[in-house]
Amino acid sequence: MSTEPAPQDFFEAPEVPPGVEVRRQPRWPPWTAVVALIAGLAAALFGALVIGVVAVAFGANFNDQPPAVTITATVVQDLCLIGSAVLFARMYGRFSPADFGLRPTRLWPAIGWDVLGWLAFLVFTAIFYVTGGA
Repeated sequence: MSTEPAPQDFFEAPEVPPGVEVRRQPRWPPWTAVVALIAGLAAALFGALVIGVVAVAFGANFNDQPPAVTITATVVQDLCLIGSAVLFARMYGRFSPADFGLRPTRLWPAIGWDVLGWLAFLVFTAIFYVTGGA
């Protein structure tokens, strides 16, 4: 019993129906996401260490840091993670916000989902406090 070989066009992409936009895949290999995350976390850790050392040098308690230190370390962490993702994406050429999943949306549905999220947060927070937090 023999099997017929697959047709030549078997591995080609199917035809796109009219009116459908073809999404371009990012050029960078998938493993770069993991490396970018590790690099971003390492940079954030180093940044938080520098901020902590400066705070301690100016008299802050290391075990009970003031809110300014925590907020500054969080901003540095965010910048390191975003910068790492952009840096690794840039290594493989130009990129667009769509490569990161950022696409325009309609205004009113976005506002509706935002309001729904805030209402859910408020309801769950109220339930948490009414039940005593446990």
